[in-house]
Amino acid sequence: MERVARAVEFVFLFTLAGGVLVLQAAIAATQDERKFDAAVLRTLGASQRQLRGAQIAEFLLLGAMAGLVASAGASITGWLLADRVFNIPFVANPLLWLYGVGGGAIAVTIAGWLGTRGRRFASRRSRSSASSVDVSLLIYTGPQWRKEVGVPVRL
Repeated sequence: MERVARAVEFVFLFTLAGGVLVLQAAIAATQDERKFDAAVLRTLGASQRQLRGAQIAEFLLLGAMAGLVASAGASITGWLLADRVFNIPFVANPLLWLYGVGGGAIAVTIAGWLGTRGRRFASRRSRSSASSVDVSLLIYTGPQWRKEVGVPVRL
């Protein structure tokens, strides 16, 4: 029985590592969109602190939702195994929900933050133009709109 438990734990860790890799791939795929959004928000007056807070809030919410789904899945699976397979009474553990939601929020926030920060630092080291974006602005000047091209925004 101990060997079966070890095998299940190993499969769980493999699944968890796969989830982190999928998260990193999703962050890499949306990196250009994130830079553009940040440039627009910076142009509209958002501070670096506000951008960082919005990004952390996004990752916290994603992680909490993932932890909620995982906790629900674990509870249902535990009940099915206890009731249908082992024929023992199921005892729900409320800490499962706390650990699932809290752990998911923390893990996804750390993984997401490291995923976005690593690319930013790499672009700063290479001194490429990827760390700033030129944004075209439409400025209302009385009865018409005037286009300002090439307004540099530091990310």
